[in-house]
Parts: sequence; structure tokens; C-alpha cells
Amino acid sequence: MSLGQTRLLAVAMVGLFYPAAHGQWLNYPTPGIPRTKDGKPDLSGPVPKTPDGKPDLSGIWGRGGRVPELKDVPLRPEVRALAVQISESQNNKDQPLAQCLPHFMVHIAPLSLYKIVQTPGLVVILYESQGMPLPRQIFTDGRPLPEDPNPTWLGYSVGRWEGNVLIVETIGFNDRGRVPGGVPMTETTKVTERFERTDFGHMKLQITMEDPQTFTEPWTFNLTPQLQSDIELLEYVCENNEAILKHMVGPK
Repeated sequence: MSLGQTRLLAVAMVGLFYPAAHGQWLNYPTPGIPRTKDGKPDLSGPVPKTPDGKPDLSGIWGRGGRVPELKDVPLRPEVRALAVQISESQNNKDQPLAQCLPHFMVHIAPLSLYKIVQTPGLVVILYESQGMPLPRQIFTDGRPLPEDPNPTWLGYSVGRWEGNVLIVETIGFNDRGRVPGGVPMTETTKVTERFERTDFGHMKLQITMEDPQTFTEPWTFNLTPQLQSDIELLEYVCENNEAILKHMVGPK
């Protein structure tokens, strides 16, 4: 089954529970991508650069592995019990996704695609996933993290370059978000990401989460996103879920 077929099947299955509207713009050749003699994308080519010489992270990425299992996460005992309860609840109406609410770091979900748009002073990430109608902004214009941020779903992100690696720090989350696996986020959660494009079609992404209310020590894991060529994001809208919620149950 092709990637396009897999995505359409996934959207159709999710649509049984989360009514969605999506459009198609698939199989259009990605401009500027290196190709072999037979026209196939050559993802082993050199890393593209921006006019100022920085690695260009732009493109649609996905299929980068998955988050470690819950048993391998250094959680505080009380948080682990809550995370296990959440992960074992198959029809949990209190989960953000069931209420069409955002969730952070959707790029660690194996079937999710996301588009990085890199400009001078700002990197934008657009997501293709239920519960993620919001773009994520990463400011690279030298501004500091806010000292007393108003809590939000996606937090506040600033980035800086160290050689060929973009280091992104994010704080200012609310206490309603979750990362896959059911791990809750709090207002003291800090996330540090290291994006490194290793060639035209591959990237290393290291993620570290710190939170004294959640973890016994910083939690670091690695992903390997791959560039998705000749494809586009599908529009996904989660709506009218209140008709379904009344048939769902809370944590078991």
C-alpha cells in the first residue's frame, strides 16, 4: 500500500470518530527535488541551504519512528499511574483529541505528516493531524523566551543555530495537553528539540522533555524523520464531536 493510500485510509478510519473535511492535492511533483535518471526522488543528495548558508529544513516530513514505550519514560510514580490510566482508556472522553483540542509535538506520531516552512527569523510547522488546527511558530530572530508566559496549547518556541543544528526551546504550556502515550504536560514543562538535516531526505531529531512535576530526570529520545516527496498535506477539520462525546466513557 502506498503512502497516499495509507494516509487516505487513516483519515477515513479516524473520520468514523472525528468528523473531518479533507481535500486532495496529491502526486504533484515536488519542485527543486533532485531526481535519478528514471525520475524518482534522490533523497541521498546534499542538504539544501538558505541564502544565508543555513541548512534549509523546509519540506514535508514524517515516518520518523515513534515515542518510546511508557515503561521506558522516567516518570514520577503518581504521574505514571495517571499516564497508564489514560493510555488504557480506549474511549476516554477527557482526552484532548476526543474534544477536538490541540496536542503538542504531533510529529512524534508515526502516521502524522508535517510541513516545515523556514524563513529568515521564523520557522513555521504546519500539521496534518486531528486536533492540530494551529500552526506552530518558532522564532529565530534572537528574541528570548518570555519570562511569565500566558499558558497555551503549543507553548512559546525560540530557536538558534549551532553549526548545522537548529536548537528549539519551548515553554509556557497549559496543563491540559498530552504527548502520545498519555504523558501529561504542565505549566513547568520545557521541551528542547535539536533538528539536523543530514542529507536531502533525512533528518535527525532529538527531543528532551524536562518537568519536575512529571519526570524524575530529563527524558530524551531520538527520531529520524524522512522527507515525503511528490505529496501535499491534507486538510483536516475536527468538528461536531459533541454528538459523539455523549456516547463515550471516561477513564476506566
